[in-house]
Formats: sequence, structure tokens, C-alpha cells
Amino acid sequence: MTLQIDRHTELQQQAEIARTRLFETLDVLDRRRHSVVRMGHQAKTVVAPVGLAVAGLLVVGITATAVRQHRALERARHDWRRALVQRLVPEAPPQGFFSEAGRRVGLALLLLAANEFGKRLLRAL
Repeated sequence: MTLQIDRHTELQQQAEIARTRLFETLDVLDRRRHSVVRMGHQAKTVVAPVGLAVAGLLVVGITATAVRQHRALERARHDWRRALVQRLVPEAPPQGFFSEAGRRVGLALLLLAANEFGKRLLRAL
């Protein structure tokens, strides 16, 4: 009879150990599940701003590419006009330093005189 009681006690201890291990495993799995759920909630809060940022970058990139292509086409379209004008109107020969300086000083004096004339006209009103 004691053999049966010892065997029964031993089986109960083994069952208790198995239950304890099972509960510990369930606790670990539950903690992992909670962390995964928490990460999912965090990911949902981050998805919208990241998505908007990516969409904004795509819009800016596509717009920049379109503008660059448009400018290139406009430049190509106007190049033949520039070439025609350059053929029809010859470039002025390069001028010397003193010639250019005299031209600029004369232009500055002309603008100064026009400015003074405009001021006197305004005062006369």
C-alpha cells in the first residue's frame, strides 16, 4: 500500500511540476502576445505620418522631374530661335575698358539727370 501512496505522491509532484512549467510557459507567451499587440498599436500610430512623408517626397520628386523636363523642352524649343537671331544680328565687337567705363558713366549721369527732372516735376504738382 505504501508503494501505491509513494507512487501516487510522486505522480502528483510530477503533475504539479508539469502544471508549474505549463503556467510559466503560458505567462511567457502571454507577455510576448502583449508586446506584439503593443508594437502593432505603435506601428499604427507611426504609419500615417510616415505614409504622408513618403507621399510628400514622391509628389516633390515627381513635380521636380516634370518641371525639369518642361524647362528642357522649352529650352530646346527656343534654341533654334536663338540660333536664328545670332545669325541675323551679329554680335557687337568687344569694347575696351575705357570705352565701357565712359559708356557707364554717361548712362549714370543720364539717369541722375532724369531722376532730378522727375523730382522737380513732382514738386511742381
